Amino acid sequence: MVRDFMVLQNLENEFASLKEEMTEMALPPGEMKPSDQRKYNTRKREVRRRIKKQEKLMNGLSSVFSALQKALDEVPSIEGVLLILGGSLVRPLFVYDITISHGRFDAGSANERGASKLAQSVSRKVSYFLA
Repeated sequence: MVRDFMVLQNLENEFASLKEEMTEMALPPGEMKPSDQRKYNTRKREVRRRIKKQEKLMNGLSSVFSALQKALDEVPSIEGVLLILGGSLVRPLFVYDITISHGRFDAGSANERGASKLAQSVSRKVSYFLA
């Protein structure tokens, strides 16, 4: 369960490693057998596809966090948010209950500490990975 607290960090690390692998694959290798060339091209397509999926997910998460930050700035009495990650609401992969402390938020403090408070509050996992 501890591994699930670092979901966002793991996503960022995986995204960075995929980008690095794609950069390494940008230079075509020397002469290869046709079977090796097909494997190389297949792997390159797979990495490219995973990068696109990760970019879409990271952009979505960025939008969600920006919206949450704006909501905290405008309505400081928000007590909690339910974060659902997955392909659909019917079968989510992860569901997090984000509880926000009852501290006073002014525009400056919410902007400065919002990300760290959000990261700390994503600690109670409500459901588990559905295989």
